[in-house]
Amino acid sequence: MKQSIILVLVAFLLSACGQKPVASEAGQPAGQNAAKTGDEVDQAPAMGAPSFKSQTGWTEEQVTSNMRIAQFRLPKVEGDAEDAEVVVFWFNGDGGGVDNNLNRWETQFADAEGGPVPSKRSNFMVKGRRIDLIELEGTWAGSMGKGAGPGKAMVGAVIENEKGLYFARLVGPAKTVFHWQPSYMSFLKSVY
Repeated sequence: MKQSIILVLVAFLLSACGQKPVASEAGQPAGQNAAKTGDEVDQAPAMGAPSFKSQTGWTEEQVTSNMRIAQFRLPKVEGDAEDAEVVVFWFNGDGGGVDNNLNRWETQFADAEGGPVPSKRSNFMVKGRRIDLIELEGTWAGSMGKGAGPGKAMVGAVIENEKGLYFARLVGPAKTVFHWQPSYMSFLKSVY
């Protein structure tokens, strides 16, 4: 009996310590709405998380890490070999500061000779939340061993929130990223 109580208590504590995913309009956790596209997937807040609206043409995917609160596939454009992706991350209120993350993203890109690439940084406000952006293009080192190679681009965003910083990035083949960049900017501006 005592072992059963301990096991139940341990299971409860483990589940309580986990990050609650952002829920969709239908109440499904983000990342579990695969096959939904566009405005069918409106993200709603959970525990102070930012809310946002998926964009037309995007396909929500199952999140592939507990650090990801949402993940979307953006179809490749003609001439590119692969799709782009948008991922929203939250590191439990941690994850370093704004500049640390923008600098880290810069180091993930190199020019043809292996040197640094120029970056474009900017910021804007959405409903009282500051969003810092970085735009990069070149040879990407990849993420978790995937996506590396030349001809890539990234538009990264650090989103301020009362729970800490959230991170969003659009990354993939450069032509595909630039094609979807206006949609990604609308996505970021939908944060509330």
